[in-house]
Amino acid sequence: MSRSQWLVAEGDPAAEGRIIAELGVNPFVARLLVNRGITTPDSARLFIDAPLDSLLDPMTMTDMDKAVDRVIAARERKEKIVVYGDYDVDGVTATAILLRFFRAVGMETEYYIPLRAKEGYGLNIKALEQIAAAGARLVITVDTGINDLEAVANAAGMGLDVIVTDHHRPGDALPQAVAVLNPDRDDCPYECKSLSGAGVAFKLCMAVRRALGEKWMDKTKLPNLKRYLDMVAISAIADVTSLTGENRILALRGIEELDSTDKPGLDALKSVVMRDSGAVSARDIGFGIAPALNSAGRLGRADVGVELLLTEDKNKAFEIARFLEKENARRKDIQRAMLEEALAMAEKTVDPEKDRVVVLASDSWKSGVAGIVASQIVDRYHMPTALVCFENGMGKGSARSIPSFNITSGLGMVGDVLEKFGGHDMAAGFTVRRENFEAFKSRLLAIAEKEIRQDDLRPIARIDGEADVSCFDIATVRGMLALAPFGEGNPSPVFLARGVSFDEARYMGPEGQHVRLLSRGAAQAVGFNMARLFPTKEVSDTLYDIVFSPEINVWANIERVQLRLIDVRKSSGKRG
Repeated sequence: MSRSQWLVAEGDPAAEGRIIAELGVNPFVARLLVNRGITTPDSARLFIDAPLDSLLDPMTMTDMDKAVDRVIAARERKEKIVVYGDYDVDGVTATAILLRFFRAVGMETEYYIPLRAKEGYGLNIKALEQIAAAGARLVITVDTGINDLEAVANAAGMGLDVIVTDHHRPGDALPQAVAVLNPDRDDCPYECKSLSGAGVAFKLCMAVRRALGEKWMDKTKLPNLKRYLDMVAISAIADVTSLTGENRILALRGIEELDSTDKPGLDALKSVVMRDSGAVSARDIGFGIAPALNSAGRLGRADVGVELLLTEDKNKAFEIARFLEKENARRKDIQRAMLEEALAMAEKTVDPEKDRVVVLASDSWKSGVAGIVASQIVDRYHMPTALVCFENGMGKGSARSIPSFNITSGLGMVGDVLEKFGGHDMAAGFTVRRENFEAFKSRLLAIAEKEIRQDDLRPIARIDGEADVSCFDIATVRGMLALAPFGEGNPSPVFLARGVSFDEARYMGPEGQHVRLLSRGAAQAVGFNMARLFPTKEVSDTLYDIVFSPEINVWANIERVQLRLIDVRKSSGKRG
């Protein structure tokens, strides 16, 4: 039933015991903390409490002093500032954060976000020319710019100073900007290396606010930066940053802020995309709020998303939110058709016995959804995937990977046939000319064949421990859920139970693709897209080993433990 590798964490009973003794948490919580590298009572307390006063000093980020001085100078000289953002959720939220802050402290600030389809990712010289002609003197990039050396170099000749704020991995050289804020710089001592682009922008606001309060402004008139954490949390979850350390504080406190946000745009978006009126969760952001906010940039103009985050007009907010909901529905239709075509193409061209990477291209695909579709193909094949969307001889590519293969490094090995590329270990973007595509494909296939082992192509289910399903009562599960938000770096709790019996299978979904497994006197289990594993409702004569994430399901105001299935095998062990 499963080809995944099940890896059960060993834990550290001694460290778990110390955390239990000092903090009074249940053993499952202690196990989860230790499995995430939190092995002392003090670090466990910090993780659980996540106090805002433990946020890192922004001035420890390399070049922050230079960035603050230049922003303060722009304010004193009454210079116009333009924030140059990326078109995804991270760029949109980062742009809105700086716009709200700078305008609140009396600075003339506008923004520019390139069109994904026409301009592509990053700074472009034509846009900078327009910005300079409109009278700006300072450009601040957010979630972009770290590898745009030529554009930054040209800006000086246009009378523009540039501050780069970014979180993508720098190349061999840094742009010659007034300041380059990026915690992932090799020479940057900033402790949290995995800030989102909006997180870096927020740290700039922290530093400028402090400077203004010390010398120029009445502190009581400065904006409360806590009010911006809702946008930081959206970016951190949407951009799949590691939800540990400072990022956990920003995400946790940001979700709390989002739950009671005073921004008309976010309030409207929540009401449009959330199916219930409960507290906002990371899942609501990842599967509802962020995709809707992202849809404008994928299919049209991302500035619609920025306007949603900036508006104080409730009617306008609902108008934009409903528009984004429709765009997101359209995006899903386009994505579904592209996935079907890509999978059909993969079935014909990918050799699963030899190939270690999927490389596909088409003239009919939308580049705005290529990254999502690439991720879905990775989920299907568990192979790195690069999809290229050609238009007028130029291909815009999106690549997604698996943990054992750094896709950005892989693109770097074939960089001489690419126009440009950049990204992270698991996700990247690139541009390739049509005449260079076959060379790109063949060389990337050769690199992947050399670098990726056959075992790497088997998905890994990382399991926190083994336990009987009867151990997961409401109180125990609620204790584990207190470690949320879950995501990269802080995954949802996952456990293994062997020899589990169920009484009945019930099918759900429009095509009966989901399954709910019922058991007398025990927690029920739900498997999304797993109905095929239980072809008959009669399951009582079979024992199963299940990998699952425990949850609390609320139905008709009644709470019940639910086991969300991750993987299933027929058991050869004893009944559990």
